[in-house]
Amino acid sequence: MALLICAVQLDSCRKTQYAFDKCMLEKLGIERPFVGYFSKVRVHHTNRPKPEVHVEMPEPLHKHPTYDPKDPVPEVTKKRASEFI
Repeated sequence: MALLICAVQLDSCRKTQYAFDKCMLEKLGIERPFVGYFSKVRVHHTNRPKPEVHVEMPEPLHKHPTYDPKDPVPEVTKKRASEFI
């Protein structure tokens, strides 16, 4: 039912739209753009060079610890692992 109501509402606007498009073409010489014209991706060509972006990165706060499989597993980790089992 809602689909039928939407279709009827659009049909009643089409008559006005056609009249508007005809007037714009006759008086101003402007044609209606195709569907999707305003959402089309556009690439602009220019002779201007691209701007250079230079961002200074801060020094790392600390080094990440390395993992050695031979190291013993800490007790805290063993305790926490037993909670999930």
